[in-house]
Amino acid sequence: WLNVSNPEKTLLDFFYFKEPLDGETRNRLVKKVDAKKLKSYLKLAPKATVKKLLRACRIPGLNK
Repeated sequence: WLNVSNPEKTLLDFFYFKEPLDGETRNRLVKKVDAKKLKSYLKLAPKATVKKLLRACRIPGLNK
């Protein structure tokens, strides 16, 4: 994958645009994500997208 934005926006875009994301790539992105920044993006995203992303990714500081 070619990262053209920050990791938080890239991860969110994969789920928003329903693009396939293999486990290895997802895990690499999650390791780079800043939870505070992602949380600010998630406030603006559709609820369905947020649910899908949080179900699929374990992000320290976001997941319970």
